[in-house]
Amino acid sequence: MPVKHLLSISDLEAKDLAHLVDLSVKFASGRGVIKKTLKDRIVGIYFRQPSTRTRSSFAVGAVRLGAQIVAYGPNDLQLVTGETIEDTARVLSGYLDALVVRTNNSIAEMRAFANQSNMAVINAMSENEHPTQAIADLSTIKEKFGRVPSVGRRDLASA
Repeated sequence: MPVKHLLSISDLEAKDLAHLVDLSVKFASGRGVIKKTLKDRIVGIYFRQPSTRTRSSFAVGAVRLGAQIVAYGPNDLQLVTGETIEDTARVLSGYLDALVVRTNNSIAEMRAFANQSNMAVINAMSENEHPTQAIADLSTIKEKFGRVPSVGRRDLASA
């Protein structure tokens, strides 16, 4: 099965987005059974900028799903010595099953990390996008109002 990246909320089909929102609401309510779906997996967490909530939630979520984590700070990868993102991603993809990335730079940098097919890349915030926060926001709306109203070209009213 090919790896799936989450780089932009617009990369998700409406049904997949609705499914993620439903799962999030279920887990938040305590009704969701947390299965160890990431058992025997390793998730890298690479944040170039300080973070409390997002970094902690990804680390705790990965551990609760059974993964082990490797955390990288802004100076921990060879990117600071001039190695390209593509080379770094190629090396990391030999060790990691997924990489959660917060760059605060362009989505192009995020796509460079995703330019390999062995490791899923999750955008934990780039310059113009924060898709996981968007999913969390939609989940909060659904929790509060029982549904998500139509959102542009994606109709999540039935979600």
